[in-house]
Amino acid sequence: MMSTNKKQVDQIQEKGSKNSMSLWYPCWCPIDVDDDGGTHGRLIAYLDDVLRFMAGFGIFVEVIPENAISVLDDCIKRYGKPLEILGDHGSQFHANLVKLKQPQ
Repeated sequence: MMSTNKKQVDQIQEKGSKNSMSLWYPCWCPIDVDDDGGTHGRLIAYLDDVLRFMAGFGIFVEVIPENAISVLDDCIKRYGKPLEILGDHGSQFHANLVKLKQPQ
């Protein structure tokens, strides 16, 4: 998969995609992490709705808030904060909304 860096995002924004970085959405996907298919992991990716690029991803054993937040933090450090994040109100996002809104 092709990697998109911040410079490329900035160039695309300059060419007219002013809505990029306005909405990211997370996607959890089950994956096989070994050759025999016996061990399953979970991949989380944060995708930009306009540019259709992956801001970041992580592979974990469990779908828990700390994993979702750690990948989101890495994405924000790399590309800046999007205007909005659209989740599915799953427990790894919705139950931790207060934690995300509190000043650090």
